[in-house]
Amino acid sequence: MKSRSIFAAVVVLVLIVTVLAFINQKGIKVTGSEAVSGALLIKAGGNEKKLEFQDIKALNPLEFKATQDTSDSGPEDHVFKGVLLKDVISGAFLEDELKNASKVIVKAIDGYTVALSSEEVREPDNVYLAFEKDGKPLGSKADGGSGPYQIIIKKDRFSQRWCKFVTEVSIE
Repeated sequence: MKSRSIFAAVVVLVLIVTVLAFINQKGIKVTGSEAVSGALLIKAGGNEKKLEFQDIKALNPLEFKATQDTSDSGPEDHVFKGVLLKDVISGAFLEDELKNASKVIVKAIDGYTVALSSEEVREPDNVYLAFEKDGKPLGSKADGGSGPYQIIIKKDRFSQRWCKFVTEVSIE
């Protein structure tokens, strides 16, 4: 009798977890395959714009140096290639929303989220959406990389708010 009630409890818990996972899946707009392909969703108010990798590469990418400091290593200088995040937002025709916003939320495929002030994003030579590191593509999470996109904040001394696997930017 006791083993039957334990079995029933386990079955109920598995069903609950399955239902919750299904409900959570519906809220995810960018799928893993889109992250690998380089799709980036930009949201502001009720507006949404999806930029493909080619759209972002057409926004005047720059090479820039930034110092990455992780818990696994000391500070290391790298040359990244990417686009200023403010230019990506302008490329999605949401520049006015950025001027009136208080913050920009960056979300990654693994759920990691970073909040930036809109002033910080508008600063020259500060917040980049990178797609190359030291002349090589960042690669997808599945390939052991940190892309297809990574937010690089040059003025973040310890790179604590850098965000790998970026799939979505929300302007609030």
